[in-house]
Amino acid sequence: MKFPSLAIDEIALREACNYPSACKHSDKRLRRREDINGRPWLFNQCQDCGQKVGGRVSAKGMTNKEVNDLIKFDEEFSRDVWVSYHKRYTEAREIERARIKENWRKCYDIYIVSTEWRIKRLLVLNRAKHICEGCGTATAEEVHHTTYENVGEEFLFELVALCKPCHDRFHSKILPRFLEDLFVRGFSGPSVDIEVPVV
Repeated sequence: MKFPSLAIDEIALREACNYPSACKHSDKRLRRREDINGRPWLFNQCQDCGQKVGGRVSAKGMTNKEVNDLIKFDEEFSRDVWVSYHKRYTEAREIERARIKENWRKCYDIYIVSTEWRIKRLLVLNRAKHICEGCGTATAEEVHHTTYENVGEEFLFELVALCKPCHDRFHSKILPRFLEDLFVRGFSGPSVDIEVPVV
């Protein structure tokens, strides 16, 4: 059984959350910024999303007065747009992450009652002679995944026979951290704080 991907389509998610650097608005106006030495640099700023549009604009043909009379680039507006985007993106990413995890879990619940799983389970129990591979003394009643990376297409060496107490012990302490790590890796890394770019 093939399990669904745990990966989020980050490009589609950014687009759905209106990623600010993908400005498609038409109201762009020339604004003045000052560099570290106080010299004016000219840029077009979108009046809808506050983002810098394009590269630096040449001041050739403009007088110093015309340049100095230009409205200053609205840094706060630009920053607010990024902060708002980051909030939307983080919320949407968590919703999508929960949806994918729930879908994966539903597939897992179907898989563990399938004939395919029952056959693998019996092979593992027979290999262990029905003795728990955790404590080595109790009767093995359950088959446990040592990794979930190949779930649905796992190798038999990724499965161990366990008694119920050993299996419960593993799931209560180790599995929650392990699964969280698996899901995070499936999502192309942990959630990242997006810094407002310096433009």
